[in-house]
Amino acid sequence: MPMAALNAEHFCDGVVLEVPKGVALEKPVHLVSITVASELASSSHPRVLINLDDNAEATVVETHISLGDGVAMVNGVSEITVGTHARLGHYKLQAEGANTTHIWLNGVELHGHAVYDNFVLQLGDGLVRNETRSLLAGEHIEARLNGAYLGTGNAHIDNTTF
Repeated sequence: MPMAALNAEHFCDGVVLEVPKGVALEKPVHLVSITVASELASSSHPRVLINLDDNAEATVVETHISLGDGVAMVNGVSEITVGTHARLGHYKLQAEGANTTHIWLNGVELHGHAVYDNFVLQLGDGLVRNETRSLLAGEHIEARLNGAYLGTGNAHIDNTTF
């Protein structure tokens, strides 16, 4: 996973969400990522850590957009742990511009009786890769990896699951 290594080397911005044992968040957490694609090529390497302890519940919504017509690369990593009997709804909209390359790795570890409900909507005409690597570390786990994409122009949209 060379892009994850590149993220670790260059990352300087991130989000940590910790939901303690038995806590259910009443409202979704909405993470908005805005890439500014200016005249000079740029890159960003964000990291998201989500940890739901046992019997916790949360919904996380991510929106990824870009401003400007310049060239940019987003190389993100999410590290997600869903504890025993915990539930996470994880929903992502990727709608960056044609000159933005979006590469994202979701590493998900699920424990016994956990539920992970994931949906990714990818729009646009750039280069997009969304990779999800799930570790099922228990029994009676529900892992739903769903999505839809609508590429235009010269779009290359790649969804990979392990």
